[in-house]
Order: sequence, then C-alpha cells, then structure tokens
Amino acid sequence: MIKKILASSLVTAMLLFSGCGDSKGEDYLAIQQMLDKGDYAGVIAALEGGADKSNDDYIALASAYMGKAGVSFSRIISAMASDDENDDAFAAFVKSISDVSTPTAIVDLGKSAGFYKEIVADCTSGNLNNSAKDICLFLGLGAITRTAVVIDSLVDDISTFGNDTKDEKLTATICAVQNNHGESYDCDNVDEGNTAVSFTETGRSYMPITVTIVTGGEKYYYLKTDDDNTVLTDGYCKATDFSTRVDTYNDITAPYACPIIEDSTADELTIEGILVQVFNEGIDSISAALTNDIQEDINEFVSEIDVDGDGVDEADIIEYLDAQNNGV
Repeated sequence: MIKKILASSLVTAMLLFSGCGDSKGEDYLAIQQMLDKGDYAGVIAALEGGADKSNDDYIALASAYMGKAGVSFSRIISAMASDDENDDAFAAFVKSISDVSTPTAIVDLGKSAGFYKEIVADCTSGNLNNSAKDICLFLGLGAITRTAVVIDSLVDDISTFGNDTKDEKLTATICAVQNNHGESYDCDNVDEGNTAVSFTETGRSYMPITVTIVTGGEKYYYLKTDDDNTVLTDGYCKATDFSTRVDTYNDITAPYACPIIEDSTADELTIEGILVQVFNEGIDSISAALTNDIQEDINEFVSEIDVDGDGVDEADIIEYLDAQNNGV
C-alpha cells in the first residue's frame, strides 16, 4: 500500500500548481519562491487577507499552512513510507508525524483543508477532472495527517504507542472519550463536574471532567461539549483569559484544560470530530483521487482501525487507541 501511495503522491506533487487558476506573473513567482524557501508566514501574510482569490492563491495558502504545520507533502509521504516491525502501518505513521509536526499543526491543517475545499468542495461528488483529483489527494493526506497529530497530542510519550508500555495520559484520555458513549474500559475514576465553565473570550461553555489514575494518583483534566464530545485542549488556563495558558495545571492560576480554539467564530474541535469525521473524510478524499488498483491497499490501511468494516466510528477509535495502549 505505502509504495503505491508514495508513487502516486510524488507524481501529483509535481502538478501542485498546474491546471488551477491563472498565472499572476511576477507576483506568482514571488509566492512560489517564498514557498520554496519555507517562508510560509510570508505567503499567508501576502494572500490570506486579499479578496477575489484565484485557485492558485488557494493552493498556495493551503500549502503554506501545511508547511507551517511542519508536515509538507514530502514529509507526509516519507512518514507513510516509514516501517516499524513493532507497529501497524498507522501507528508507525503517527510516530513519524510526531517527529516533524509543530504545536499549531492541528489548527493549521484545518486551515489548509479549508483552502483546498474552496477549489473542490466535495471529493465524493464523482466526475472529477485530474486537477480536482490532485486536490482531493492533498486533502486526504492532510486529513489523515491531522488525525495523526491529534493522536500524538493525546499521548504523553508517543514512543510507547503500539508497544507494551501503557501510557497513563492516553489511558486517561480513553476514559474521558468513552465516558457517556456507552463503552466501558479500565477507567479508574472519572469525575464529572457539577457546573459548566464558560470561557469568556469565546462565549462557549463546557463541562469539566477529571480522570484520576489510581496507581500514583495522577489527575488529567478535560472538557466536554453539550453533546458529550471531548474538546481538544492545549495546556491549562483561566476561563476568563486565554493568555494565562500554561503547560502545568494549577487550581488557582490555571484551573481548566484550555481549548485549542480561541476564536468564537471557528468550528469547535473535538477528539471525536477529528478522529472519526476528519479521518473518514480523508480516506474518502484519497479514494476519490486514486485509481481502482490502489483501492484495495487503501482498504487495508483503514482496516487497522475499522476492524468490522462498517466505517470508522467512536467505538472503533476507542478500541484502536486502547489496543495500541496495551500493545495488542
């Protein structure tokens, strides 16, 4: 599977700016030079605020945000070609991506996808031309990479993922995710808060959850949405001020897990949303871009998570994470 995806992706990468929009002459060349030099902030500053964007502009912005996330297509392809005899293919991919992704990768990859979708809104619509298939392949690879980055954020030591050593943070995360989803795992203690906490700058409210690991008493803190999904967070902060965000929990100065999203207009980001919806969208986008002879290999990749073959859902994700956390 990996070799076929690698070959297809390398061909497509060479077509990055072909067939999509009109050339902008010197301005276009300047943008291309910035991308070549890795000046992703320069590309974003030059294009993001402009009106009447061309397809070339969207592709440049999508590529810039991908680069800002630390996961250019060459790096994604290299990660997909990684091989570890102790891991399944996806676990090896997650570990490889963890070596190169940046702290802002989850948000940046979402922005990258948004710009690609300005060109091709639906990769499953059928009758895609070759240029649209290129975009769908980029979208799919970016989505799968975003899934890997999220998994990395849920683990304290990614080197243990898929090995025989249990990671306590991932154990706690599995407990937080499965809570209220009707699954029962080896969850030591899940304490649901009695009062929702409202984050002033976004106006969004969540129910805080604390998971305690009995062996050692380590506590992990999470936030749940009204529909019981688990908010993606980064560090800890006061509910009144995101600028208080720090790495270490403090019941006075940083008493809550801090949501990644600080923009009240941005879509909510949850663990379940990325690991289920974005993963499935990524697989669908890749499948739409590839030829039939590669579909069997794509299905093999998916089967590592979707063991029952009926599509990846929350139960599949919980079971997969639990299996990787126990070296199963």
